[in-house]
Amino acid sequence: MKMKPEMDGKMMFGDKLKRFRTAQGLSQEELAKKLGTTKQIISRYETHQRIPKVTVAQDYAHKLDVPVSYFFDEENSQTYRVAETPQKPYTANNAVLKQLLEETEDLSKEEFKLLVELIKTMKSKK
Repeated sequence: MKMKPEMDGKMMFGDKLKRFRTAQGLSQEELAKKLGTTKQIISRYETHQRIPKVTVAQDYAHKLDVPVSYFFDEENSQTYRVAETPQKPYTANNAVLKQLLEETEDLSKEEFKLLVELIKTMKSKK
């Protein structure tokens, strides 16, 4: 079974996740346990049936002790889902996400929550 390895010649999230997993000698089940998810979710990412929310990719990078930029590089043209609902399917280009994530990488959970609240406040004033 040949899975879709790339999108326009660029590695996708699932490809990078699989590359990390195999380099560490982990099964999908072992990686899922480490990430607090299921083997089925890992399989769906690796076979490009599912694309993660940005916060999920950021959480995985933290749990795997890799820089967030491992999943978000400037050359990767894949977009990532940043909204939960299909009614508002926000997506963003990786270069934008990379910059945003790099700026927030060192924030504590409390600081990050404050940032989210600030964004919500800014949006509500429009």
